[in-house]
Order: sequence, then structure tokens, then C-alpha cells
Amino acid sequence: SSVTKLWLHQNKLDYGSIPKGWSGLKSLSDIHLDNLKGSFPLILQDWPSIQDVNFGNSLLQGEMPDSFCKSGTLHNIVVYNNALSGPLPQCLCQMKNLESIDATNNQLSGSLPSCIGNMTFLFEIHLSNNRMSGSIPSSISSLGFLQTLNISYNQFSGELPTTLNNASSMQNFEINDNIFNTAITGLDAFFNRLGVTIFMYGGSCKMFNNRWKCPIPSYVLNSCNATCT
Repeated sequence: SSVTKLWLHQNKLDYGSIPKGWSGLKSLSDIHLDNLKGSFPLILQDWPSIQDVNFGNSLLQGEMPDSFCKSGTLHNIVVYNNALSGPLPQCLCQMKNLESIDATNNQLSGSLPSCIGNMTFLFEIHLSNNRMSGSIPSSISSLGFLQTLNISYNQFSGELPTTLNNASSMQNFEINDNIFNTAITGLDAFFNRLGVTIFMYGGSCKMFNNRWKCPIPSYVLNSCNATCT
């Protein structure tokens, strides 16, 4: 089939799964559905040209399978407002063409993969309102295009890695409503740059509702909404 784009969202279609016959859509590059139910569709690996997938506002549940990572052409994956659970698949780091992932408002657990720095084209990470934990990997500094990191409303903790000083493209840094409980030190380059970026181009820095040790450095408070205990 020569179909390249399939947008069927915002209709009143019955909830269900993707028909098996759609595996023949070998030219499909962009799909947007919001009526899916059940486990994460395995059919993605049958679409050799797929780049943009939006299954947001569906009823998907269970874990994201490793077979999802076989979609080497995938650029953007949107699965917000579902009931996906379990950790992000470790093989996600092999998806070197991935530019953005939005899994906001699911039930994901586990941590950010330590190999996330391998995804060098990634510029947006939206994982807020899940059940994730652990710390921010130091390898995140390798994401030279990363503009947005939103991991708010989870259970992340630990120290902020000083390698964030190398995250030169950051524009939206939202880590509020977690359980970070350390002092903030050695990150003046990161927060000073972020403050200038927010002032000139817009953006946000939200770090409140954590357990930061007081005092919070002035270079943080000049750029961010942050509170300490």
C-alpha cells in the first residue's frame, strides 16, 4: 500500500487493537490512534518506514515490549494517558534516531536507562506522573540536543549529576514533586545558562516539592522555582 499517514484520532471508533491486515502498510510513516485497548501493539516492527507514532489517550496496558525497539526508523513516540506499566525497555537506547518520547500519565516504574546518553538525537523526554524512581543518569550530558526533561510527579531521588553542566540545549527542566533530598552543588554553569535561555526564549525550571537540603544556591533560585527543607 502507498498509505504514508493514518490519522484516525478524535473520532468515536470502538476501542480495540490494530487490524492484522495493516501490517501490509509498508510505506506508513505516521500513525495517530486514540482508540487502542490491550497490550502495546507489536505491529510496529512490520512497518519499515514508521517515524511518528501517537497512541495517546488510549487504553493500552502492560509493558512496552522489546520488539518496540526494532522500529529503527522511529523518531517520535507518544503514549501519554494510558495504563502502561513496568520499566522502559532497556533496548530503547538502541533507537538512535528517536527524537522525542512522551509517556506522561501512565504507571511506568523502574529508572531512566543509564545508557540514555546513546540516544544522541533525543530532544524531548516527557515522563511525568508515573511511578519511576532512581537518579538522573550522568550520561544525560551526552544528549546535546536535549531541550526538555520533564520527570515531575515520580519518585526520583539522589544527586543531580554535575555532568548537567554540559547539557547546553536545555530549555525546560521540570523535576518537581519527586524525592530529591541532597544539597545542590557544582551546577552553576548549568543553571546560569538555563536562566539565560528561559529569559531570552522562554522555558521553565521547576524543582519544588522535593526535599532539597537548605540553602539552595542563589544561581538555582535565580532560574528556578525551588524549595528546600
